Amino acid sequence: MNQRKEIQDSEIYGNPLLNNIILFDYNGDIRNTFIADTELDTSPVILVTPGEKFYKFDAYTYEINPSDKADYNRLFENLLEEDILPERIVHLWAKTQFHAAETKITEQLEDSFYSMLYMTQALLQLKIKNQLKVLFLYDTQGKNEPLYAAVSGFAKTIHLENPNYNFKVIAVAQEETVQEEGLTQEEKSTLQEKSEQQEKSALQEENDKLKFMLKIITEELLSNQRETEIKYNKGSRFKRKYLEIKSPPLQEDQMQIKKKGTYLITGGTGGIGMIIASYLAENFHGNIILTGRSVLSTSKKQEIEELKRLGADVLYIRSDLRKKREVEYLLKEGTSKFGPINGIFHCAGVFQDTLALNKKKEAIEDVFGPKIYGSVYISEMLKSYPVDFCVFFSGLASIFGNVGQIDYSYANAFVDNYAGYLAKEFPDTRIRTINWPLWENGGMQIEQQQKEWLWENYGLQSIENEKGVEVLLRALNSPYEQVIVVQTATEKLKIIDRLLNETVKTAGLSKVEVVTISDDLSEVTENYLKKILSAELKLAESSFIPTEPWEKYGINSMSIVKMTNQIEKDFGPISKTLFFEYQNLQELVQYFVESYKESILDKLVHKKEEEKSIGKNRFFNVSASSTASREKEDNNKINNDRSDINRNLICTNTVSNREPACKAANVNFGKT
Repeated sequence: MNQRKEIQDSEIYGNPLLNNIILFDYNGDIRNTFIADTELDTSPVILVTPGEKFYKFDAYTYEINPSDKADYNRLFENLLEEDILPERIVHLWAKTQFHAAETKITEQLEDSFYSMLYMTQALLQLKIKNQLKVLFLYDTQGKNEPLYAAVSGFAKTIHLENPNYNFKVIAVAQEETVQEEGLTQEEKSTLQEKSEQQEKSALQEENDKLKFMLKIITEELLSNQRETEIKYNKGSRFKRKYLEIKSPPLQEDQMQIKKKGTYLITGGTGGIGMIIASYLAENFHGNIILTGRSVLSTSKKQEIEELKRLGADVLYIRSDLRKKREVEYLLKEGTSKFGPINGIFHCAGVFQDTLALNKKKEAIEDVFGPKIYGSVYISEMLKSYPVDFCVFFSGLASIFGNVGQIDYSYANAFVDNYAGYLAKEFPDTRIRTINWPLWENGGMQIEQQQKEWLWENYGLQSIENEKGVEVLLRALNSPYEQVIVVQTATEKLKIIDRLLNETVKTAGLSKVEVVTISDDLSEVTENYLKKILSAELKLAESSFIPTEPWEKYGINSMSIVKMTNQIEKDFGPISKTLFFEYQNLQELVQYFVESYKESILDKLVHKKEEEKSIGKNRFFNVSASSTASREKEDNNKINNDRSDINRNLICTNTVSNREPACKAANVNFGKT
């Protein structure tokens, strides 16, 4: 079928929301199903398949190397040459099942995170200003797929960095097979007869699967619903929801930590690691195995001596959790000295703050080391070194996203989903993952100005050491695999709820054509931007020459963040890469005049007072770490998908209370 002819002969597309669809798939089956469906009338549908190198078969069919960043650049450059503006992308390369082997992890990362990153970077470099909707679909094949599910952290972060990019992560669960074990012979015969009656040809079954996938894709592309994480199971659509439940106070006889027990703390010489070690030493007088990548400094040696004075026997083993053999050595040496390990606190983490546009693979792998590879290698060793519990320390970045931390958000989202995977692999081990805010004395910190901004806009506050330890103990005792920790003010709880359930207000580019004099708008906009530049860089407004590059004025990543936050107070969410995409004041002014005419008139020309909303950008730097046709009647009714029940807990602490007030949230996929 000649797609080019269809486009030329059609003055108006059947549905403009289904135009310019790009499919990253292994073959043309889904595309052919799209084209064959006359009710959809989509134009055009571009197919991109994985191969050894970039190759253009025709204007609508390409092959690229999934691991070659340059191929993605060539792909989108070619599409623009063909006058095909990327608007809707469907990514279907995530096919393989999760496996703990390093080669398999690398393969899944290439098919998910890196493919999505290179695609996004290519689009950002082309400065595409239109709204972009991206669907990342994967088949669960009846099991948890933590590396694919983790793309949710990527999706939430990229939307914060560029509000025009809207990503959805969609898990598609296959029909569950009926197990014959325990059935009577009569029941087996009845089942067999029923199976034979319903049996279809292999071709028909494949056609049904394709039509089902087409239905999911079209409905999600047409949907205006905001949620990022979606699951389809047995034809029903589910979205992740957070339901608060009461969490009772911890009783002393419910403690999971044993007196004189042996505990391993990764990232043990970091701020949080040492806080936990001190608590264990003082209260349980057992054995503590600390591990980190660095040689112990004098100050760290002194801290370890203090742990010994508190009553603990301490062993420090230097290891790189990215290397499986070093994890094996770590556990072997620890058990040789102290005997069986009772529990593991996996606190290790690294972050490299840079906008997605500028992320490099080497730095990303450094972030992935402890969170992804380290988590897998440690858990694999549980087969030989069983423990009572294993606690993975995660961050709020995976829940809310975090500007500059697309890799860290993804890595933490992996940890969150991996807990569910491990809970089934090790039913006798208490597996927990905790999403922490900043710890007051944790190792990873941000500037005071950023802390004040987080508190002012979102009520997010660092958690005190004592309260952090208490939450840790309660999380260990809870029946929930995931615990989300937020310290906030009572009056800010509604904002947190909106953030968790992804109902924050968002703003897009102006779609209203405004008739006005461009030169006047340019002058007003230039003066506005000069004021912001002057205030942040401490330079006179007259010193900013429109054609001079930003480098001349000493602009850095932190100043860009602060200026972007200031601009968002008037314009709502904007791309965080503007100061990278547009090299000087003149280019930036032109962008705003072309993209935000209505806002300029409203906020700058007419001087209307801004109405604040919670839809502004979040720069957390938090580390420890509709379907189209109808809204279903039971949209507000939670229908539990049993594979995801009882997994998560939200622990909130209101600053007006001295004692932590914990609330649990059962996080599951609620039917929409």
